[in-house]
Amino acid sequence: LRQLAAGRSYITNGTLLELHVYDHDVGDTIRLAEPTTVGITGNAMGRNDFRAIELIHNGDVIRTAECHPIGGHFSAQIDLVINVDQPGWLALRTPLRAGTNEFDKDLFAHTSPIYVEVAGKRIFRREVAEQLIAEMEENIDVIRDQGEFADPDEIDKVLNVHREGIKALRRRLSE
Repeated sequence: LRQLAAGRSYITNGTLLELHVYDHDVGDTIRLAEPTTVGITGNAMGRNDFRAIELIHNGDVIRTAECHPIGGHFSAQIDLVINVDQPGWLALRTPLRAGTNEFDKDLFAHTSPIYVEVAGKRIFRREVAEQLIAEMEENIDVIRDQGEFADPDEIDKVLNVHREGIKALRRRLSE
């Protein structure tokens, strides 16, 4: 749970992912004094053909690597060096149409990001923050109306995560 809270996770229903930027892992923040190059490795492995992996930088796919059968599984690797001249984030995922798993469900996998600061600055996009606030406000209504919890303390804990996220984003918007 500590690793999950620290952002050291990925979501998947089949494909296993690894992402490293030099010696940094998902959830880490890399602090660069100035623009420079960074080495990135991404690996994926799964029982089913997940088609490819995509390296995402600030929301854009910057590299794709097709997967190949190896023994009784499928594998894909990315190994490259990129120039980083602005703050941002990097993540690894499978494509949107990545095939299906053993239960005939669409495969998906996506890592948490590795964040990159440049000269003390982190990425912050006003329009994305406003969209996230709107989504979290909608989620609060859905959780209240449709959520099933063992007791009122559980629903309060979930709702407080959303409320704290909204408060943090509004604070950033006002800065």
